[in-house]
Formats: sequence, C-alpha cells, structure tokens
Amino acid sequence: MYGQKHAHAFSVQMDILPFKKFLWLKKLSKTITGDLDQQLRALSLLSRYDAIYAMINGPIVGLCFLRKAGLLKTPIIVLAHGLPPYDHPSFKISYQGADHVIATNRVTYERIKSRYNLPDEKITLMNWWSDIEFYPDYSREERTEPFLFSNGQSWRDYSTLFQAVTKAGIKAKFIIPESQLSSDYGKNIEVTVYRKNPHANFQDGFMPGDFLPILRKTTIVAIPLDENRLHRSNGITNMMEAFAAGVPVIMTESPCIDIDIEREGSGFWVKEGDVEDWVEKITRISNNPTLQKQMAANARKTAEKYKVQSFSEGLCQTIKKVTN
Repeated sequence: MYGQKHAHAFSVQMDILPFKKFLWLKKLSKTITGDLDQQLRALSLLSRYDAIYAMINGPIVGLCFLRKAGLLKTPIIVLAHGLPPYDHPSFKISYQGADHVIATNRVTYERIKSRYNLPDEKITLMNWWSDIEFYPDYSREERTEPFLFSNGQSWRDYSTLFQAVTKAGIKAKFIIPESQLSSDYGKNIEVTVYRKNPHANFQDGFMPGDFLPILRKTTIVAIPLDENRLHRSNGITNMMEAFAAGVPVIMTESPCIDIDIEREGSGFWVKEGDVEDWVEKITRISNNPTLQKQMAANARKTAEKYKVQSFSEGLCQTIKKVTN
C-alpha cells in the first residue's frame, strides 16, 4: 500500500486489508457503492483503527458516504492520481466525504479543489515516489547492445510503439495485455502477454522483482500513453521504477506528471501517437552510449529526489493531523 512500508519510522502503524475475500460481494458492487467486499470488512474492524487510508472511489465510496452523513466517526484519507473530465455522484461523495485528499500531481490537485470546492486545509499535493532500496542501481552496468523494455496495462498506446520500435530496429521486450497485441511487428521485438494469476490482483502474475533481470540489461524504458493521460498520471509508477533502476525513460507527454524528465536529464518526452518522434528519440539514445550513460545516472539521481520515505513522512503527518 502506498507509503505503508516506512510508516513505522514516523510512529504510525498501518495494516493492509486483503484485496478480496468474499467474491459474491465484489460481484454485487457497483460504481455508486464502491467495493462492498472491502468496505464491509473494513467496517467490522474499525474499532482497532484511528483512520482509514485508501485510493479514491472503488474501495471507499460507501465509507465516505457514511462519514459525510455523520454515521462514521473514523476519519478518512483518500489518494488521487487523476480526475476524469466527466462527473459522477461517487466522485462527489468520495471527495466531500473524506477528511483529507492527497493528490499526486498539480493538475489533479487543482481540478479536485476547484470542482468540489475543497478548502486548502483539506487537500495536499504530494509527488509520487520511487523505492530506491528495492531497485538496484544499474546506471553503471555495461550493456552489450541497446535494449528497450516496455510494460504496463492501463491506458497504453502500444500500437504506436510497435510501429516505432520495429522501424528503429532496436531489440526490445514488451510485456502487455492481450488486447494491445499487434498482429504486425518486427522480429526485433519479443512480446509476453500478461498471464492471469488468481493470487496477483494488479500485475496479473508479475511482481516487481520479476522485472529486475530485464531492467539490468535495458538501456531505454518506453512508456506509451493514450489520451487518458490528460486526466490522470498513467505510467508514473513505471517511470519511477525505471529511474530507481537507473534507466532512461522515453514517455508520451503528460500534463498529469509533475516531474519533467527532460529537465532532469533522465529521458525524453514524445508526442502522443507520433511514430517518427518515437523513432527519433529511441535512435538518439541508442546511437549515443555516452548520452545513455549520462541519462542513466541522472535517472537514479531523480529517483533519489523522490524517494518513498518522503512520501511516507507526508502521509503520516496527514494521518496524525486528521486523528488529532
């Protein structure tokens, strides 16, 4: 859970509620109710806790409704990566019912604050983080040849990346959803489809450690985003994982990511759907080992500026604030 790992260092004890237990309750859940399985189990355990912390919407809507109605005494903190352009009753319930909102980028912060009339003291901006203790620093590793790696499931534009990497000719590995699989791509690309695993809720069978051997030989991490990047910080976790491992990033421009990878010297932005822009940026790094090494070193330095301990400290300060 985001920020939980180091909470103890700031005198906060956090427990993580298992994602699923009663599948029939999950099947009954609707957008307006949120995840009934998690919320009903949380209600049964609230006597043990001083606060609730969760991602916005799904796991929390019903509890925020009870809090807003004065039927729940336990304060609620919600985390938001984005805000869609459309409104929904569940959004209003969640944002106005929560005691505090943490937004992970400036655009989301301003949009939530404006749409739901939140006062300054009810919303905080905290940059997303990188776990530099978990990821080894591969920035000094000697690579025998350029190699591009791309993985991720949410709101991606792999169609453009398939074309660009095929044209650039760089060896690559994609780990992608079956729905994003192209029928026409070069032999330089190895593709693995996310495998289903009942014990893995978010990565479909892959854990972060599974990517370490790949990142060790990777010279570029590619993060292709679709139009949903305009409303949420898609791809930021992949970006921060790459930086932590000391790997440069090429990524679709996103207004919902506050870290400027070009200003940091850690990679390049590309325009959405622009095959030639992708090819140019891939070629610029792959044909210049000196530039790649410089960007790799800068990537690790960027990760160190946004380490998870700082996020945990801010989160724990917020928890103490709402519980006092």
